[in-house]
Amino acid sequence: TSASPATAPVNNAGDALGKGLGAFANPHAGKRDVYIAGLPSTVDDAKLKELFSPYGDITWVRALQRDGKTNGLIEFATHEQAAWVVENMTGTVPAGLTETVFIKFKDDPRERMAMKGFGKGPAAALGKGPAA
Repeated sequence: TSASPATAPVNNAGDALGKGLGAFANPHAGKRDVYIAGLPSTVDDAKLKELFSPYGDITWVRALQRDGKTNGLIEFATHEQAAWVVENMTGTVPAGLTETVFIKFKDDPRERMAMKGFGKGPAAALGKGPAA
């Protein structure tokens, strides 16, 4: 079993190297929300919180059930707790489950929109380039 964030150091090398460089050095700096895929269909909000509360203080949780599959969103109290879960638990079988889970930092919709070219003015937002 993996040690909890309270007893295991979190690798903050990216944070230390990224000081002063902004989000380009560590795009997950400060993030506290994690996305969990591969949960059994029986997992609800209460069960999700029960499964992951040993790894940090949870401030918000949501089990998302769709098409017989369940994914989860969890907000931890600190970035360090969230980072520990992402770095140490993806591809593992957490206590109380029988299948491996995939865990990553939750995507920020604003970041996705920026990567797709949105947010660069009205024409870009509509998916249109300059008038020909």
